[in-house]
Amino acid sequence: MSLTKFAMLAGVAIAAIGAGQAQAFTVGPLTVTTNASSLPPISGTLFSVDLSGFSPVTSTGTYLLSSGETLDLTGISGGDAGQAGVVQGSVGGKYAAPVTDSVGTKYAGNYLSSGIGSLTIDFPSAESVFALLWGSVDTYNTISFQTAGGPVSFTGSLMPNNNGDQGFGGSFYTVVESSVPFTAVTLSSTQYAFESATFEYGTSVPEPTGMAVLGAGIVGLGLMRRRKVA
Repeated sequence: MSLTKFAMLAGVAIAAIGAGQAQAFTVGPLTVTTNASSLPPISGTLFSVDLSGFSPVTSTGTYLLSSGETLDLTGISGGDAGQAGVVQGSVGGKYAAPVTDSVGTKYAGNYLSSGIGSLTIDFPSAESVFALLWGSVDTYNTISFQTAGGPVSFTGSLMPNNNGDQGFGGSFYTVVESSVPFTAVTLSSTQYAFESATFEYGTSVPEPTGMAVLGAGIVGLGLMRRRKVA
């Protein structure tokens, strides 16, 4: 696979970082960068979380994935049995596939839905960057990182659009860079649902301020792979 170079975009408070839906904000040690059209640039060595081996719906239990992560779905229970976890497509009132581009293309592969509950990805080592496609963002969605300094979380209320919009501009490619290493991330929701796909994680390498962005964002991820970014 060819080497591609990116610049990590950082932000202080909530600020626009370009045309369209791109924005950035900070929460404690976390810098969050979002874009409705493509994955914001990342500099570092990353891995992809592979959900392709699951047969939807897998709603409870703990699973060791081929790329070394542990997927913990024990926070999903009760009435959500069979309606949350590893899912595909959309089910009215339960979950909606994230939108991947400006023409409203729905994510076609396996993705995660929290239902009214939570799911956790544990990483094989301490990491500093996590990326996902966050579908139909709502204020009651929460993402929490287990960092070396304790848990740090934020809700969809900080995202550019957070009213559950299932069209373009309601889903966001989201990159979270942490200045404090983390070992797990939990996606939870108090109402239906936290939908998420195209996960990447690893160790970021900040670029000098002002360096031009080289390369393009990623619309979809396939099987787990190691991707080195110089």
